[in-house]
Amino acid sequence: LVLRKPITQDSVMNNDLGSLHTSNLLRAMANLKAANGGSLGYVPTYHGDAPGPCGASACCPHGSSLEFLPWHRLYAVQMDTEIRTQSTGVTSSTPAQPFTPATLPYWDWTTNGPGAGSGPMTALPDLVSAPTIIDPMTASVIPNPFFQGFIPGTASNTVRNPLAILFSNPTFLTRVISSLSEPTFSQFSNQLVDPHNDIHWMTGGGGGSMSSQTYAAYDPIFYLHHNMIDCVWAVFQYLSPTINPLAGTLSLVQHPFGNPSENPQEITGRNDIVSNTLDYENNLCYTYALTGNPFLGRLNIRSNDIVFGGMNLSQISDMVYKVGDTEHLYAGFFLQSFDTSYRITFNICHFYDGQKQRCFPGGALTVFGGRAERVYVNDIVTKVEITDKLDANFVKVDETNSIAIEIDQVETADGKEIPKGELFQPLNVLRYRRFSAEAGGYGARDMFTVNFGLGSKNPPKISILVGTLVKLGNPEKSTILAQFYEAANKEAFEKCNVRESKLLTSEFEEPSEGLHYYFLGHNECSDKTRLAVNVYWAPRNDVAS
Repeated sequence: LVLRKPITQDSVMNNDLGSLHTSNLLRAMANLKAANGGSLGYVPTYHGDAPGPCGASACCPHGSSLEFLPWHRLYAVQMDTEIRTQSTGVTSSTPAQPFTPATLPYWDWTTNGPGAGSGPMTALPDLVSAPTIIDPMTASVIPNPFFQGFIPGTASNTVRNPLAILFSNPTFLTRVISSLSEPTFSQFSNQLVDPHNDIHWMTGGGGGSMSSQTYAAYDPIFYLHHNMIDCVWAVFQYLSPTINPLAGTLSLVQHPFGNPSENPQEITGRNDIVSNTLDYENNLCYTYALTGNPFLGRLNIRSNDIVFGGMNLSQISDMVYKVGDTEHLYAGFFLQSFDTSYRITFNICHFYDGQKQRCFPGGALTVFGGRAERVYVNDIVTKVEITDKLDANFVKVDETNSIAIEIDQVETADGKEIPKGELFQPLNVLRYRRFSAEAGGYGARDMFTVNFGLGSKNPPKISILVGTLVKLGNPEKSTILAQFYEAANKEAFEKCNVRESKLLTSEFEEPSEGLHYYFLGHNECSDKTRLAVNVYWAPRNDVAS
């Protein structure tokens, strides 16, 4: 059982890992690269190469809220095992704990230092940021093996062009905390992907390797980033110990780990299904400092160990609980693959009594992708908080004031534009305050407002948790009263057949478990006026209840 420790921007200077650990880590990474012509060996090919170990498409399941975390947990172990099995030149005669393993740390990008009260990061970790580094055991200046990696397919080194918005950005911590407050595993995973994608986009910058799924895994910083993502999942597992991927996904094989012709490692090979990734301590042989003694094999809410954001587990738990103390409004997006990374900027449009008043900037959302990525359309919503934007613009949503989310621009990592009409129409998500009358018997309850007739197509299907309310409408006033129907079957839905459908008379719907077909009647019958809603049951946590 090895211990993954956090690093921040000055961890080498502050000796956070310890001199021997840092020295062994530098030598192990240098030896791995020396044995592979400057690259990180075969492991990066698992992530973005196509054709590659998984055939015509890349292996990583970035569009799956159920497999994203399990697959990357195995992947991080794959690289960590390669690093720890490298010779570091340490022998039994070396003084001062000769067998300290060269375990990869996790990059805590929510803070600028490990201590309580630290602010947002203002620089990349010093372990990776310069072409040379001082070996703390020898005090000699050496080439920094974490500075870059070689990409055999392009015969070039990885590049980082970090964006200014990566630094002094307090939203990374708030978004991680918000993700931990989600009631189900798929919702948690989807929301954690939001800061995950931004770290990729902003660390790589224009033309940078980290901003592309195809090349990101050739940069050593990739693995430090994903160890952080995995640490957040470990915290979620502690706070919500029974909330795992749905039973139907637990037996899914994670490729190519189970293929002995592609994977030389035994540890990931024997744990290549989703269920085996859940117990990371016993099955994958690593842990985090979430307890006073992590080798006891269990977490401890009373530990003083700093986990991330300058907080221990108890402080993180308190912050997660407080998320539910207030009402939250979000812009909701259903993401899809475009064989590239892209960033959506959007506006919030304010309507008063059906008349558009104005639109103002609402925020942005990044989607991480690359060449020949696995094709997907995500039916679980990804949310961007807009509560503060509404407050700053003095907009309060009520019976006469409504909002709609309008996509402003979609830009790829290489500066090209994707037509706005290629994306699905965003929606509004209201999460009610915990214990409010609207939340009813649910700890975390949402209302989805779906605005029809705004110019963009709806996704083929959206999936919502049992108990979620749905409001169908059009914020713009019209002389023709909008009438919405629920079709009795798919055929009536595809034809928008009002005779075989039920007219909806209530402002809100709380659809029962199963598939429901809604459409706007007496209008054009297209993807802009139809919406299929799948209502699913999943185990819920008690974090926000």
